[in-house]
Amino acid sequence: MLEYGDATVTKTTTKGCIQGSVCGPMFWNIILDDLLETKLPLGAYIQAFADDVLLIVEASSVEDIERITNKALQDILEWGMEAKLTFGPAKTQVIAFTAPSNQAGIVMDQQPIPFMTEIKLLGVIIDARLKFISHSKHVIAKANKIFKKLAQFVRPTWGAHPENVSTIYRQVIQPIITYAAGIWGGATQFYCVRKALRAFQRQFALRAIRAFRTVSAAAAIALAQFTPLHLAVDEARELHEVKTSATLSDLPGDITLRQKVPVKQLLHPAERVSIEFDEAHTQEDIDRITRDSPIVIFTDGSKLDGGEVGSAAVIHLPDGSIICHKRKLGRTSSVFVAELTAIDVGLKWLYGSRWTQDLTVATDSVSSLKALQDRSNTDPTVASIHSVLKDLRENRGISARFTWVKAHCGIAGNEQADQAAKLAAAQKTATTCNEFPISYAKYLIRQRTQEQWQKDYEAETALSEISSWFSSVSEIREFRKHFGATFQSTQIFTGHGYNKHYLNRFKIIDNESCPCDDISVQDTKHLMQHCPIFANVRFNHEMTCKNLKVNPYKVMELITKEEPKETFVTLINTIVNRLKQINKT
Repeated sequence: MLEYGDATVTKTTTKGCIQGSVCGPMFWNIILDDLLETKLPLGAYIQAFADDVLLIVEASSVEDIERITNKALQDILEWGMEAKLTFGPAKTQVIAFTAPSNQAGIVMDQQPIPFMTEIKLLGVIIDARLKFISHSKHVIAKANKIFKKLAQFVRPTWGAHPENVSTIYRQVIQPIITYAAGIWGGATQFYCVRKALRAFQRQFALRAIRAFRTVSAAAAIALAQFTPLHLAVDEARELHEVKTSATLSDLPGDITLRQKVPVKQLLHPAERVSIEFDEAHTQEDIDRITRDSPIVIFTDGSKLDGGEVGSAAVIHLPDGSIICHKRKLGRTSSVFVAELTAIDVGLKWLYGSRWTQDLTVATDSVSSLKALQDRSNTDPTVASIHSVLKDLRENRGISARFTWVKAHCGIAGNEQADQAAKLAAAQKTATTCNEFPISYAKYLIRQRTQEQWQKDYEAETALSEISSWFSSVSEIREFRKHFGATFQSTQIFTGHGYNKHYLNRFKIIDNESCPCDDISVQDTKHLMQHCPIFANVRFNHEMTCKNLKVNPYKVMELITKEEPKETFVTLINTIVNRLKQINKT
């Protein structure tokens, strides 16, 4: 059973803190912290976020629910009186998640509180059956208000640029829909929720590709490259589960999520080392930079094609000797982690050695150096490196400087580290760092999303025009990298446009014959490959493709060559721009 106390508490004092003031949140936290520490009956728990206060009660019988809840509410009211605050029973809501709990008599300040079928908490509508169908309707309606405003300024042939529509969708609409998906995302199992999400997304997709409103949802969403919303919600839910459980279903249970270091466990800001780095593009550059630092640690990380990961630190000492330390990391580790691990291993070895000269750390990883420059970075290896740098400075009197070296340009130390990292990755030994970064989980979850999207695309577009141009969603993605979404190309790829086959299909005209011979069906294939009206521009395109040995009507071949791309676009634009005049429609 859950009871929700709206934090619109009324103050009994004649003076208060104005909402929105700078000090308001701090004063409120000072007051509310005391409530969070109030001892409540066994089975009652209290939570708060900003000014939303939540009381959760669980028990094995209706009588216990009633007793525990009423006692907890009385304790909260007494705390309020001491703090000179009064809770408003009229603004307090209660919801039960089991049928018997509805029979409990809940009273607050001698006023009975009726049970609700749903409540809204932190923007999420929670219903008594925890299906979250109401919440899905709520977020769709919220996003639809934005769409209606946008629709006033977007039409197939004029208005906001398609890329701007796509940006609004990705940066505003999708975050609204997927907000708190870790809580309500399971609702996508219901057909009504998937259908509503799909219908809403189709509207945005049509405007993002400037398509006729008769284009199917599957084709429009694929051409717009919008991940189907129900899959995007599932993706956000799975990622939330990974973060909360620190495990990934695709991996063994002993491989856990790479956790960030709590801020309170980081070094005090005054103790953290500020890092700058030089750049070395040649062997002469690195020799000049390390002239005053007798010890040079070259580091590198490597990930082989098979997924094996290794890191290595090659240490050049003042006496001319070279020491190499290699580590084989788990397959789920990233190259970024391997690069940082190599730096950490090299510094720790030096700290435990007899050498006390200053050193230079040379790495070809800019991302590692940028991470080390961030004094508030919570990555565990970054935190470890900062800790070692502090100990080297304070306990050994050793200062360190960092240098970025250009990879594969003949710098001897970097080449040695690169080879050592590859050897480490190929070793048949036990691995260290058996963790996976959140980026690895995102990658696997995204792969599953793409696979499901492809299955849906194949099933829903098997008989449509778009399948003759693109056999997969990935092909459309590759196409969109080279071509923008235009009114003309959308007509060709969907078959929904000014051609007479389409117009006749929707009873706009009474025949579908092309004026070129009054016999041939004027569909996309006829216009692109056979219609003599466009023979000149078609001939120019086909000859260009013939000279470069590419199929003039295979989009995935055309995008590899610049000239065929240009002539293909010219052919499409010419056909669509002249079609209304030719058909006199």
